[in-house]
Order: sequence, then structure tokens, then C-alpha cells
Amino acid sequence: MAADGIYVEITVNAKSDFASDAKKAVEQAFEKGIKRAAGLTTDAPKDKKSPRWLLTANFSGTPDKDGKTFTGKIDAILAAMNATASGARLSGQGTADLAKAGKLAADDVALVAGSIAEDLIKKAIDPMKKLKS
Repeated sequence: MAADGIYVEITVNAKSDFASDAKKAVEQAFEKGIKRAAGLTTDAPKDKKSPRWLLTANFSGTPDKDGKTFTGKIDAILAAMNATASGARLSGQGTADLAKAGKLAADDVALVAGSIAEDLIKKAIDPMKKLKS
């Protein structure tokens, strides 16, 4: 089955407590945003020379010294892989209160990471839709 739309390849790295939870939350938020956007897909094309986007994100986060909040940041690069060169840098930051003061949990990290990723993917959709082969 051929992919409908321009392929978006997602790569996420995370440096934080509960890094795997952060990575999963960012990937899910990006995939959800891409699947909702007409003209984009996360399904790899059969033709490896088809135009595509590479979305590479790095998440980092840390609790505050009082153990009351968790702050995360995503720095991402969006690069077009086709005959023309284009791309963008995206970044976002967010903070949330810890569910249990003094105890960072995977859900706290995932909440912040996913929320930031949802905002970033909204900014990336329009430029990605404009990719031409």
C-alpha cells in the first residue's frame, strides 16, 4: 500500500529522568499531529527518493530544586529531503507542577514532553505541507 502524503520521519532523543517516557510522549504527539494533517504521513514510501521531511527532536528536562515543578525543553530540526534545500529550527519549553511534590514520576515527564511536542508539531505542519518534489 502506497503512503498518502509526504512522509515525515521522526527521530527523538531524550536526556532526563524517565527519558524513555519522554521520548514516547514526544513521538506520540508528533505522530498524532502528522496523522491529523492532510498531505502528510508517517508511513514510509516505497520509493526511497520520494520527498520527505526529517523531524529530529531532542528533549531535556529537570525538576526544580524545591521538587515542586518539572521543566522540559525540546529543540528540533525540521529538514526537507528533496531537490530543494529547506528546513527550520523549532524549540519549545514547558513546566508543570509535580503530581506528588518532591517525587518526580514518569507521568510528570511525559505530560511536559507531550505538551511541548503538541505545540511544536502545530508550528511545523504548514511548512511541511508545502514540500515539493
